[in-house]
Amino acid sequence: MLYALGKTHIPLIAQLGTALLLTVLARVTATRFGVGGLMMLTSPAVGYMTALGLFLVLYKRHQAFLLKEVLPFALHIFAVGVVSGWIAGQAKTLLDRASVPRLLSLGLVTAGGLAAGAGAFLSASLAWQVPEAVACSRYLRWRGDTIVRRMQSRVGL
Repeated sequence: MLYALGKTHIPLIAQLGTALLLTVLARVTATRFGVGGLMMLTSPAVGYMTALGLFLVLYKRHQAFLLKEVLPFALHIFAVGVVSGWIAGQAKTLLDRASVPRLLSLGLVTAGGLAAGAGAFLSASLAWQVPEAVACSRYLRWRGDTIVRRMQSRVGL
């Protein structure tokens, strides 16, 4: 939306601010909280702060959103995210206990935790009929049907 308004400098400033914030906070966070803390800083924390900053710019300067429409949606997504994160953490703990070789363990725990969290998030989003999740689900079903039809035509079924 900012690009359409010709305000390309605003996302640029946001990205530069994010890079500066990460540069300043990464060493302190890694020393104090380890790799887990660094992951929380680089992924969700900074991403959400950047998104919130851009949202506030669009809301304050351009009246792009009605807060009464956006707030319930944001609260639903936040609640789903918290629950999905908890599920991912529980899956990580279970997979961490179950896997013996440490090299395999890291990949298994990471993939399993992400899959559990993403599955919970998608399921809850579909149950709440979040428009983006419904559109994504329709697209994936359409794409899957297209692939199956192509495979059947190649095999001759």
